Amino acid sequence: MDKLKSFIDNNRDAFDDVPLPEGHWERFEKKLPGKNSNRIKRYSLIGLVAVASVVLFLTLPAEWVEDKFQMTADVCENQQEMEELKMYYEMQIYNVVSRMENIKEDSDSPLVAGLMEASQQVLSGNNRFEKTVLPGLPCSDDGLFVVNQHYSTSLQSLRRMLDQMEQYTSNNNN
Repeated sequence: MDKLKSFIDNNRDAFDDVPLPEGHWERFEKKLPGKNSNRIKRYSLIGLVAVASVVLFLTLPAEWVEDKFQMTADVCENQQEMEELKMYYEMQIYNVVSRMENIKEDSDSPLVAGLMEASQQVLSGNNRFEKTVLPGLPCSDDGLFVVNQHYSTSLQSLRRMLDQMEQYTSNNNN
């Protein structure tokens, strides 16, 4: 190693005359860690913690609700209200996910991609809730309460993820 270093030092003029290939500096700068690499790691960690907590929260209550309310789906007096509540939350969730997808199109960040994966897990949890739990809910105020709790939690989680995405992109744009 010392011989190579001394050879380069002795023949410095020969190395300076060799032109670098086209676009060398641009490719080199892309490989360097960014100024905000610690920030990216921090946001990635926050995103992963948020994903884990959302998955845990959606898994446990769904199991509890499914076991507690194993009933047949009779004609429900509150059926129309449950469907309207579900439709309301689905529209709100669709708006949030649409905004998240718009941000993802403009950013190729791993944090944004991780939050999009987390949002897909929330949406799959909603689908599982609709297929397994929702048909067995009692036709009462308790059933409405469960529907409201589930969808409001999902919507709140998605809004937090959207806020993180917006904050991350605004920090990177500055």
